[in-house]
Amino acid sequence: MNITKNHYIEKKEENINSFFRLIKEYFNLQYLLINRRLREDHGLPPFVAYMLFAVAFIGFSTYLFHKSTFAEYIYALICIYFISNFSGKQRNDFLKICFKYNDYKISRIFENLAAMFPFIVFLFLNSVL
Repeated sequence: MNITKNHYIEKKEENINSFFRLIKEYFNLQYLLINRRLREDHGLPPFVAYMLFAVAFIGFSTYLFHKSTFAEYIYALICIYFISNFSGKQRNDFLKICFKYNDYKISRIFENLAAMFPFIVFLFLNSVL
């Protein structure tokens, strides 16, 4: 009985590890594609593009919160806009091919959390400071 219990636990851990490996490979692929697009389409080294994006994001966010009384609502709409860009039919069809149904759902959750992360961090820092 103890052997089957350990076998079940090992199998479950193996499934979890393989899922996270798949997610890691998927996000690494996205990272490489974004870097390639930055270099080839825009002619920018990725590090410079990321720094410009961070400065622009912080600058725009700070400006928005200092100038608008509806900044929280505008900020939420901007965040929803970025998340909705991940919902294209071709993109989701590709993800459904790559992942099993449950893994697909979890990968979409990870993508949405990654897109929301800068907004959440800024809102947190804005409320604390």
